[in-house]
Amino acid sequence: MLQYDIYGHSGEDDHVPLTSAASPPADNKQRLQVLQTMHAHSQFCLSGDHTLEATRHAISQVRIQYLFTPMRGRVPFHSGGRKGTSSLW
Repeated sequence: MLQYDIYGHSGEDDHVPLTSAASPPADNKQRLQVLQTMHAHSQFCLSGDHTLEATRHAISQVRIQYLFTPMRGRVPFHSGGRKGTSSLW
């Protein structure tokens, strides 16, 4: 099962939680609410840019997730008709 968190960033903050893997939007109404939150935040936040900080935060979260996965960095991939595994780092 695919799990994901969605975060935004703006001039005010480098990670604005929009959804979490623990409680993803279950239907179209909840998905619309996520989009409305994104739109409202972009309208009313201060100007500025936290792109680099947001990227650093995302990478650190993925690394934490990676370190505590049972496969320990081995993920299946399909490329050119061949099946195998590839290391994330």
